[in-house]
Amino acid sequence: MSEDYVDDDKYYNDALSVIYNSCYPKVAYTINALALNKISGYENFIFGLGDTTFAEDPIFFGDNLRVEVIITETSENLDDGSKNVIKVQNFKNHF
Repeated sequence: MSEDYVDDDKYYNDALSVIYNSCYPKVAYTINALALNKISGYENFIFGLGDTTFAEDPIFFGDNLRVEVIITETSENLDDGSKNVIKVQNFKNHF
């Protein structure tokens, strides 16, 4: 409840937004990934910070449900490309 809201529709829409952003568990995944962009034919497969993709995790989100995740951290091993790491999460940090 706030006196900043004078429009009931805006109050309702903001409440829906809070519910939508809070209804899934906040999880982070660390993924070991091979750098495909070094292989011929896959040069466009470059992952960067802030890119979005989808994760499927039936334990947290149920069957047949994909949740949008954001790439928040990457670590590239120059000696062994099979040890590259990508960290994704389904929530945004509040700075």
